Amino acid sequence: MAVPNIFATATSSIPLSQLDTNFATAITLGSTALYLGNTTTSVAGLTLTGSAFNGTVGVTTASTGAFTTVTATGGVDKLTSATGVVSVSAATAPSSGQVLTATSSTVATWQTPSATNLASPGPIGNTTPSTGAFTTVTTTTSVAVGGSTLSGSGSGVQFPATQSASTNANTLDDYEEGTWTPSVGGTATYSIQTGTYVKIGQNVTAWFDMQIASIGTGSTVNVSGLPFSANASAPVLGGECGYIAGSATNIVSVFPRLNASGTTIVLGSLTAAAASVGSSALLADATRIVVTMTYQANA
Repeated sequence: MAVPNIFATATSSIPLSQLDTNFATAITLGSTALYLGNTTTSVAGLTLTGSAFNGTVGVTTASTGAFTTVTATGGVDKLTSATGVVSVSAATAPSSGQVLTATSSTVATWQTPSATNLASPGPIGNTTPSTGAFTTVTTTTSVAVGGSTLSGSGSGVQFPATQSASTNANTLDDYEEGTWTPSVGGTATYSIQTGTYVKIGQNVTAWFDMQIASIGTGSTVNVSGLPFSANASAPVLGGECGYIAGSATNIVSVFPRLNASGTTIVLGSLTAAAASVGSSALLADATRIVVTMTYQANA
């Protein structure tokens, strides 16, 4: 019907049904047709260019598909730069194997990582079980245990400088490598005087190579300087003499031993077949001896 040119003063409300009938021409916004009498809750296919926008915009959480809202200002085209807003390129759940990768401080996209990306060191997020606080751990080629400081080179697992003993028998709580200096004491001098050790938990394996230049007032049977004292409750512990030359006495064999709580290796020996090990003088000027000793240290 034709729309009248003049409206008289209305004495009552005009029913919506009459408006729908009399104003039947639709106004199309995007792909949605709007009518004067209709109530429209959504508009599809609408594109705004150069328009400022202040308010709340609905977004879909990519990981779960849940619909949430974010508040942005500064225009629709500036949502990604709005404070506190991170845009995700996909509004649906990621494909299998994809991870959320930040391409800038405000934009993140779902991507399938390459082998290189998976191996590259970087921060790993973890949640503290007791508080729920989110923290990060930076991965490298080394792992620090017990608050130890990682060395500047190399790789592996690093334990604290001082053992933090665990009450759990199945927990490795200590590892250490180092050097020590074998000595016969007194005024002795040496042409070779080296020692190394490895300590794993309470187990210590110590090795030394020593050649005496001048015995002086040094001991002829005792070599001191082990890095850790033996366990007080441990029995007499034996070692192995791998080499000896220039002994002060003709001998058949050498039996290094370490007494409980001790740090001194006692060099027992046999000059002939016997029922027990003797303690003949072994060390003298120019004597060279190589010994390995494995024992249990004090906790």
